[in-house]
Amino acid sequence: MKISNIIKAPLWKLRQPWADHVRQFEYLDWETQRRLVYQQIDKGGFGYWTVGVAGIGFLTDSYDLFAINTVLPLLELVYWDGAMPQQVRALIGLSVLVGTFVGQLLLGVLGDRFGRRKLYGIELAIVTLSTMLMAIASKGALSGANKVAWISFWRFCMGIGIGGDYPLSAVITSEFAPRKHRGRMLSALFYMQAVGAFFANIITIIAIYVARKHLPMNSSTCGQECKDSLDVVWRWIVGIGAFPPALAVFLRWIIPESPRYTMEVEKDPARAKKDVEEYFRPEEGLLQSPQSRMERATGSTIVAGDSSRRSSNQPALTFGEGLDPMELKDLTLSEPAIPLPEPHRVILRKETFREWTQGFYKYLLTDGNWTDLAGTSLSWLVLDFAYYCLSVNNPKILNKLWGNESNMFVYGALMANGYRALIAVSVGSIVGGALFILLARHRWAIQLYGFWILGGTFVIIGVCFVALIGTRYFAAVIVLYSICSLVFDFGPNTSTYVIAAEVFPTKYRSTCHGISAAAGKVGSIIAQLFLMYAKFGSRGVNDPESTWLGWVLLIFAVWMACGAVVTKFWVPKPVDIWGRSRSLEDLALGKAARKQMEQDDLDTWRALAPGSPRDI
Repeated sequence: MKISNIIKAPLWKLRQPWADHVRQFEYLDWETQRRLVYQQIDKGGFGYWTVGVAGIGFLTDSYDLFAINTVLPLLELVYWDGAMPQQVRALIGLSVLVGTFVGQLLLGVLGDRFGRRKLYGIELAIVTLSTMLMAIASKGALSGANKVAWISFWRFCMGIGIGGDYPLSAVITSEFAPRKHRGRMLSALFYMQAVGAFFANIITIIAIYVARKHLPMNSSTCGQECKDSLDVVWRWIVGIGAFPPALAVFLRWIIPESPRYTMEVEKDPARAKKDVEEYFRPEEGLLQSPQSRMERATGSTIVAGDSSRRSSNQPALTFGEGLDPMELKDLTLSEPAIPLPEPHRVILRKETFREWTQGFYKYLLTDGNWTDLAGTSLSWLVLDFAYYCLSVNNPKILNKLWGNESNMFVYGALMANGYRALIAVSVGSIVGGALFILLARHRWAIQLYGFWILGGTFVIIGVCFVALIGTRYFAAVIVLYSICSLVFDFGPNTSTYVIAAEVFPTKYRSTCHGISAAAGKVGSIIAQLFLMYAKFGSRGVNDPESTWLGWVLLIFAVWMACGAVVTKFWVPKPVDIWGRSRSLEDLALGKAARKQMEQDDLDTWRALAPGSPRDI
């Protein structure tokens, strides 16, 4: 074996899970190609490589997004002596969310216009570069630069990359996934969010433990040695997030384009015409002579058949003496397999941007599918309003749940932040996400009932917070909070991501997923501003000794009820009444066609068994 082949072998094996299903059917007409390509995809198994490569990037996105929970307390000690101004906290926290909003909208549209593969990896390169530059951000030797401005700027750039990864990873996984595995593949991809947040807490605990000799264990004051050590620690925590995407960028740039995007968006009539002529229009005289290329290629003998059975110029093929000749059928088509550029004939080509926008307008408004996009967007918005309040803001929330311990020693307080996040948030998210993967076929029902369960849980937590604060039974609130984290990931937090990647046409799938995810970021931005600036009387939610968090949780319960109502009436069902995933092509037909399919399913059910099936 050649050395070059040995070097290329890993790359060749890596590409096999994404084998190009399109080229093997290029000689057929477009509709037949389309059908056979999708059948070929559906024959595949669970796409571990697809989920793995997409998941590495998504894990990093989550790590960088939620690492701010552990980094902010360190920055507070290093630069503000433990008293970070509220405006600074808001700027650092919101910069990545605003960047994510921009990235989801921008790269969502670009993913539909220029292809998933062309952009897949660029967003991770942005994350890698901005993460590295944030880790080395400095105010300069003469303090000529503003450290908050640099941190916020690179967090904003990081957010653009993170936001772009949402629609691109989702649609690539969805379009490569066999129909029976699509729900589990998408939920396994999103599971990396919980894993990334988990690793952010683990890395922080390890880093603080390594630096323990330089941190006060019997004092709440952080001196110069403590600040110098923590300044190194937070940079390491952030910088580690640049390593996984650097690997994932390489892996993503060697995968082929999504077969569905190739078939339905990048239509190439010139190449199709060439393939038709090559496969269906043989050269004149090719089968007329024993000396033809057919004879030379096969080593067999082509003879003229008996005139009683066929005409003298009808070719035949024999494979030895004593065997009857086999007639060769005419390979000339009566019409080209793919429509060619002739008058009054549709030309298969990629739409211009104007045609794309007109088609998008028609799909949403003329055809009445705007409710599908409104459903996926609004359900994501109300979910993230509560989720990002309790996750991105969790150092303040967790201090309230365990009791405000502002007088803890530096080392103990920092370690407590990590342990509390693991116990109250990460463990529940890990378990909840795993349960969703197992039951992904019921994702629409899980979202509907998940909203209701979250609403009820928020009511219970809110009442317990107000009634039990300061009592020996306050640990019950911590348990309920952990259950809430579990329900988040075993419910709408995962399903909103999954369903938005399934229910829209290929031409608009990335755009619609990006819009839906961006709506979620609007909810998270509103939640952050609400928690930071909302005043109840003279106190804010995060103020010491404030009990308003309990009432805020009751407000979240109302939002969860709104999410359940939106899901019930506007969020499309990606599965039939038996829990089987519908094909992406059936879902792409729109609301009217989907309603008809659901009615046909009901009619089939009633024909097989009297009565009406349970509405899932």
